[in-house]
Amino acid sequence: MDLDLLLSTALSAVTLAAYVHTLCPGTPGGDAGELLQVALELGIAHPPGYPLWTMMAHGFSRLPLRNTTAAWRVNLSSAVYGALAAGTLSLGVGSWSGSPWAGVAAGGAFAFSPLVWEYSVQCEVFALNNLLCAAMLLALLRFDARRTVGRAGAGAFAVGLALSNQHTAVFFGAPFALWALLAGRTALLRPAPLLLLAAAGLAGLSPYLYLVARGGESAAWGSWGETSTVRGFLTHVLRLEYGTFRLANTPAATDAEFGLRLRRFSESLSEELPPYAAPIALLGLFSSFGWLGTGRGGGGRGGGGGGGGGGGGGATAGAAAAGGGAGGGGGNAASLQDSRGAPVAVAVGAAFALYSLLFLWLANLPASSAFYLQVQRRFWTQPLLLVAAWFGLGVATLTSRLAPRRPAAAAALSLLLVAAHASHPFAGGGRVADCADVPLFDAFGGEVLRALPDKRRVLLLTVGDEVVNSVRYLHRALAVRQRLTILDLNYAQFRWFVRRAARAGAGFDGVSWPGDAYGSSPGSFLMEQLLDANYDAFEVYVCGGMHPRDESWRRGYQLWPVGLVSQVVRRGTPFDAQEWAARSARALPRLAFARPPQPGSWAEVVARNHYVPAYALRPFALLEAAYAAKGHAAAERALFNAAARLYDETVAVELNGSLRMPEYVWRNLGVAHSQLLRIEPGAAARAAARRRAASAFLRYLAHDTVDAADRETVEQAVLSLADT
Repeated sequence: MDLDLLLSTALSAVTLAAYVHTLCPGTPGGDAGELLQVALELGIAHPPGYPLWTMMAHGFSRLPLRNTTAAWRVNLSSAVYGALAAGTLSLGVGSWSGSPWAGVAAGGAFAFSPLVWEYSVQCEVFALNNLLCAAMLLALLRFDARRTVGRAGAGAFAVGLALSNQHTAVFFGAPFALWALLAGRTALLRPAPLLLLAAAGLAGLSPYLYLVARGGESAAWGSWGETSTVRGFLTHVLRLEYGTFRLANTPAATDAEFGLRLRRFSESLSEELPPYAAPIALLGLFSSFGWLGTGRGGGGRGGGGGGGGGGGGGATAGAAAAGGGAGGGGGNAASLQDSRGAPVAVAVGAAFALYSLLFLWLANLPASSAFYLQVQRRFWTQPLLLVAAWFGLGVATLTSRLAPRRPAAAAALSLLLVAAHASHPFAGGGRVADCADVPLFDAFGGEVLRALPDKRRVLLLTVGDEVVNSVRYLHRALAVRQRLTILDLNYAQFRWFVRRAARAGAGFDGVSWPGDAYGSSPGSFLMEQLLDANYDAFEVYVCGGMHPRDESWRRGYQLWPVGLVSQVVRRGTPFDAQEWAARSARALPRLAFARPPQPGSWAEVVARNHYVPAYALRPFALLEAAYAAKGHAAAERALFNAAARLYDETVAVELNGSLRMPEYVWRNLGVAHSQLLRIEPGAAARAAARRRAASAFLRYLAHDTVDAADRETVEQAVLSLADT
C-alpha cells in the first residue's frame, strides 16, 4: 500500500471514530424524520427523490448491530460517508500536490469543520454528497494525470452517481466534464469514446430507476410525487414543484438578497476553518495556477501504477501521482506549475465560482432570517471541500519552500494543523456536533402523539415540517399510536397525494376527500369542507395550527388546545370546562431543553411555535369562551375565574430554559382579572381582582417589546382600575 492510500485510510478511520463518538442517537430536526421513515419503508423522498441515498440508508438500517435503533444505524451511514469523503479528498489532494501529508491536511480540515461534522453524524443527504463530490474531484485529478478514455469514463460515472443523490453536484460535474473534454479532446471527441462516456454517465444515473419502480399508487406511506409516469418522474427529478435548484416552492422574492447571501457564505468559510486557514488556502489557490514563480522543490513523485506523466499530454507532474505510488514523500508543490495548456486548477476554480455565484443566486430563501439561513448553510459544505483542497495545496507549498528536502516537516505541519483544527474551540466540532437537541425532537414527537387518544378513528392534521417529520418515524417505525391516521396538509395540496390516499390500504381508510387537493383552485377543497366530510367519522386534531390563508373552518369549528395538539370541535358543542382543564393539564408537554434554543435552530421552532403555545393557549381558550358566554352570568363568571386561575398557573411555569413566557400572557392575565371586577358579587373578591389585574398589567408594561399603541391602551386600563 503506497503512502497516499495508507494516510488517506488512516484519516478516514480517525474521522469515523470521531464521528461515531458524537453520532446522533435519534432523529434531529429538518428533513431527517422524513428521510429516515422513507428509507425504512423504501419510499420516495421529497424532490429530487434521493434514490441512491434512500437505498443505501435502507441497507444500513438492516445492519445486524445489537442494541442499536434504526435511526442510529442510518445516522451511522452519514458518519461512514463523511469519513470516506475525508479520505477521498486526502487521496486526491495528496496526488495533486505531490505530498500525501498535504492531502491529510486537506481531508482533516474538511472533516473537522463544524458544518461538515454536524451533517456527518445525522440522517441527511449531505455527507453522501460530500463523498461523491470528493470522488468527482479525485476522478478529475486522475484523468489529468493520465488522460485515457477509461479514466474519463470513471469520471463520467462519478458525475452521474453524484447527480443521483443531489442536484448541486452539477456545479462541480459540469465544469469538470467540460474541462476534461477540452483537455482530452484528441482522445475523447470521437464517436466511440463519447458513446462510452454517455453510457458511463447513464450508469451513474441509474439509481433514478428506483423512483419508477417504487412510485405510483402503491408507493410507501409518506412518499412524494407520482414518479411512475414520465411527466411525474420529470416533475419530481427536476424539482419543478419548487423550481429547479430553488430551495422553496415560493415565488422568487428573495433574489434581491443575493448580495447578503454571498456575504453570509463568505463569512461562513472563515467560521468553518481556523483563522490561519484562509491565507494558507489562498497560497494553495495561487500555487495551483502557477502564480508563485518557477522555483522547484525536490523529492518529485513517480508514476507507479500507470500514473506517470506520459499519457497526459498536458498533465502536471504533481497530478501525475494521482494514479501512482509515493516517491520520496517530500512533496513537489512547484510541479503544479508544469501544465501545458489550461491547468486542472481552472476546472476547480470554475466549479467554486459557479457554485458560489449561480447557486447562491438561485437559492430563494431569505438570508436575513436566522432560520432560513441555517437551512441554506447545509448546502455550503460542497464548496468548502474545494477550499479545503486549496488549504492542502497551501500546506504543500509552504513545506516545499521552507523545508524542500525534509519530508518529516510536511508530516509534522500537516498533523499539527489537523489536530489544532479538530480540537480548537474555534472549530467547535464537539460543541456543534454533540446532538444535544436530538433528544428534544424525539421527545417532541412523542409528546405530540401522547396528547392524542389511543384508539381508532382519530385523525391528526399536521402543519409544518417539524411536526410531521418528528412523528412519522415514531408512528410508522416504532408503532406509537399505531391506530392513528396522520394527514399532512402540505402533502394534501398535491393532487397525486389525494389520488394515492383515496386508494384502499394507503393508510387513510375512512377519510373522505371532498375534492382533488387541498387549496382554493377549481376542484380543490378548503378546510371547512374537509372537516364537514370527516367530522362525524373521526375525532379530529391538529398540530401546528390551521393554514393561515384558510379561515373557512372558523365558520363552523373551533380549536381546543390539548397539550401540543388542538382538538377540532364543532361550534355549539356542549363544553365542560372542568373536564377539559383536567384533560389538557395531563397533556401538557414535558420537554427538556439541553440549552437555550439557538436563533434559527429547529429547537427554537419547537420552543416558539409549539412548546410555549401549549401553555399559553390553554388559558386563552377559556378567556375566549368566557367572552362568548356574555349574557349568562354564572357561566361567564366561572369561565373568567377559570381563565384567571390558569393564567396564574401559566406565568409560574418554568419552561426548562427554552424561552420565556411571551409578554402577552401577562396582558391576558390582567384582562381576565379585570373582567371579574364587573361580575364578582363580593367586595373582597373585586378588590382582589383589582390588585391582580393591576399587577399583571404592570408586569406586561415592564417589557420593552410592547408597542406604543398597546402600551397606551394598557396604561389607560391601569388608570381606570384606580378609579373603580
